[in-house]
Amino acid sequence: METIKEAYLHLLMSNAKSADSIVSRLNELTTIACFEPELSASQFFSQSWIISLKSLPEELKRLVTLILLDTASAFVLDQNDSTVTNGFRRLRHLLVVDEARKVLQERRSQSLVDLVRQGRSKGAVAMLLSQDPSDFEGAADDFLSQIGTVVAFACSQNERGLRSLMGVFGRKVQPNEFSDTYLPPGVAFVKLPGREAERIKCWESKSTVS
Repeated sequence: METIKEAYLHLLMSNAKSADSIVSRLNELTTIACFEPELSASQFFSQSWIISLKSLPEELKRLVTLILLDTASAFVLDQNDSTVTNGFRRLRHLLVVDEARKVLQERRSQSLVDLVRQGRSKGAVAMLLSQDPSDFEGAADDFLSQIGTVVAFACSQNERGLRSLMGVFGRKVQPNEFSDTYLPPGVAFVKLPGREAERIKCWESKSTVS
């Protein structure tokens, strides 16, 4: 990032131009320690990471997210296809995006589109978490048409969200199918490829008695 900033500053000086908003962004990025190249891409992606951006300003959150997705896409899609055993591809990488709404609203997130559409042959799975399925509407790509499995826990769904789920569930869904009485703690409404939607117990809910 320092090299990019120096090259851009040199370009501005060569054209007798003053610092602009791009310089400001590069100054912000180069003050964050996370851009030190301490690991190669293969070393980085051979480990498990939980990356929190909550302490960053909104603009830096956006830029860091895009850089991470670009790097992940370039690394994953450059690998050979994952091996297939008994009809199943070997899982190499799992990308979980919490609050996916913010990424889906970013129309420059072509790297996420590439990971979702092309990553499966490389053994990569992308899991997008959102409280509202309508967040997927109008994204850079039709993500709902690419989703293989939908897992929904109890949540309040509006008409727009229910319409968004009709395609992936293969039928019209009702608000009560997502209620906390139909889906108690630990139970999810799941649509697997080639199967009817069904309730699945993901974990045993233990009530505490005081």
